[in-house]
Amino acid sequence: MTPLRQRMIEEMRIRDYSERTISAYVSAVYRLAAFYHRSPDKLGREEIRVFLVDLVEEKQVAWSYYKQVLAALRYLYRNVLRRGEVVKTSADLATRRCCQSCFRSRKLLGFSRRFLR
Repeated sequence: MTPLRQRMIEEMRIRDYSERTISAYVSAVYRLAAFYHRSPDKLGREEIRVFLVDLVEEKQVAWSYYKQVLAALRYLYRNVLRRGEVVKTSADLATRRCCQSCFRSRKLLGFSRRFLR
C-alpha cells in the first residue's frame, strides 16, 4: 500500500467514514492514478479536469458515480494533500450534464404524453 493511500484511509477513519465509503473513495483515486499512470499528488487542476471530462463524455458513467468520484477527489486534495485549489466545483460539467438529462426527460415526457392521449 502506498503511503498516500494509507494516509487517505487513516484520515477517513479518523473522521469516522464507513468502510464502504472508504473503499469507494480509494477506488476513485486509484482510477485517477491508473488513468495517468502517475501518483495523484503529482497531478494538477487541468489533469483532474480532463479525467472528469473523460468520465462524463467518453466513459458516460452514471451521474451518481461522477459525483462520488468528484467527492473522493475533493477529499483527497483538500483533506489529505491540503491542495484544495486543485479540485474546485465542476459547475460547468454539472450544469451541462444536468441540462442534458433535463432535456432528455422533458423530451421523453412530451413524447409519452402524445402517445398516452
